[in-house]
Amino acid sequence: MRKILTACLFVFASAHVTPAETATSPTSAASTGSTGSAFNPEDGFGIGFVLGSPSGLSLSLPLGPTNAFNAALGYELGKRANLHVQGDYVWIRGNVLPVESGKISVYYGPGAFAVLAKDGTAAGIRAVAGIDYRFQDVPIQTFLEVGPGINILPNTEGFLGAGLGLRYYF
Repeated sequence: MRKILTACLFVFASAHVTPAETATSPTSAASTGSTGSAFNPEDGFGIGFVLGSPSGLSLSLPLGPTNAFNAALGYELGKRANLHVQGDYVWIRGNVLPVESGKISVYYGPGAFAVLAKDGTAAGIRAVAGIDYRFQDVPIQTFLEVGPGINILPNTEGFLGAGLGLRYYF
């Protein structure tokens, strides 16, 4: 697990940030912050993994160039081991940092979750914010996100979830 986490951190660190360039056309490479076109996740379905709270399967269904439905199904270790299911509707702001290749985007939005544990179930709402890097020539996306939330059922309780992950787009 430590090797996977190290590999994901390496991917984020390998995105070479360059100074912002002036664009003469909204479709020029300078305006997108890259020297080529990064793959379009809007063209496919993303599946991968997330490490954190929870750790497990990560899915992304793009709903156009500026929105997506992200979900995770994972196992959460900690005070009480449990199965965790979450879904988020996110808005995507692309090209927030200019890079030599690929694309860096931020995303944010509301979500919901359910937790199944030996001692009962819980459900609640959350807000998610994250940053992702999309490689230029391969349909791979790495991401880092944080998602504070509130358990609504069976009692009210706050929590903080976070994850580092990777998705492959088909």
